[in-house]
Amino acid sequence: MSRKNTILLALVSQSVEGVLNLYTIKNGEIYYHRRINAGDKVMPLALSADGNALFAHTRVLKKEILYYPRKWLIVENEPLVRTVVEDNFVFLAVSPFSRFLYAVSYEAHRLVVFDLDALKRGEPLVVTTVENIPHAHSVAVSSDERFVYISSLSAGFVATLQWQCQSLVVVGRQLIAADFGPRHLRLHTPSARLYAISEFKGQIATMCVNPQTGQLALEEISSRPVALAGLQDGFPRPTATDTVQPSAALLAGRCWGSEIQITPDERTILIAERTSSRILLWQRNASGCLICRSWIETETQPRSIQLSPCGNYLMSCGEKSSMVALYKIDHLNGKLVLVDRAPGGNGANCIEIITLQRGEKML
Repeated sequence: MSRKNTILLALVSQSVEGVLNLYTIKNGEIYYHRRINAGDKVMPLALSADGNALFAHTRVLKKEILYYPRKWLIVENEPLVRTVVEDNFVFLAVSPFSRFLYAVSYEAHRLVVFDLDALKRGEPLVVTTVENIPHAHSVAVSSDERFVYISSLSAGFVATLQWQCQSLVVVGRQLIAADFGPRHLRLHTPSARLYAISEFKGQIATMCVNPQTGQLALEEISSRPVALAGLQDGFPRPTATDTVQPSAALLAGRCWGSEIQITPDERTILIAERTSSRILLWQRNASGCLICRSWIETETQPRSIQLSPCGNYLMSCGEKSSMVALYKIDHLNGKLVLVDRAPGGNGANCIEIITLQRGEKML
């Protein structure tokens, strides 16, 4: 299938409505198709590397992991399997060889690793857990599955974990800064770099990865972007189930960086910030340092941005917006160009995008 005729399938979780919204993207246009039932507070999504399986998690009231086979997404309106779990998870990731589902619990300060095949049968078989990661927030897995990286939002470090038999063992911790607030991680395997977005400052940390040992070395912390200069630093917030929550007045004017994406060629890095409702585009200057080239206002309170597989389009959704947006990435000039918008529902918070194969048709 030529790139011009490529059709993408985008899935957006809607936490308030308890559904997944399905869209197709073709030639820079978004087409809304339908919704699939999920459940109350559906939030993180995780797609297998081959695009043949999608997992979703419902939080707070009814904690479940949902399994949607690829063909099921296209023709059905319910998940194939629901598995009851004990924790609320803020982030999911499928291992490259589809053996495990990594699930991160912010409130329990731990990583839970599930057997993927067991989840497909509705069995919550836990392979191993890693405890005592203060406000754990996301994971990244090496392409050979030997190493796993997990961010600690409140302690400001990224831990390196290594598989030893059937257990994950902490073999290193790279401190970025105590007040950095590493939220989401992105591993760029060709360059052996791991990137982290600062939730509290809107900066980017770059770490070098030793392919043999998995150890990290801090390479750079970007400057504070001018586009976010008017915001105060954020801080570790209580979990959604805590009875005491910060006031709206306290949260207003604070930086709440949410997501980071790296294009396949590492030419462009993009982050989202919720208070300003902005997406910031970064590239490296002649000296190799990251600089913010431009920014654009997007859907209100963007929790998720997602690249198309080819790295030429970026999709954005906002928790307080009824629309989703699609941007074309102008790599040469370092800009995002809005090309289309579509209805987005209520409480949009996570996006996954896959390429439809020849002969696959939406219901």
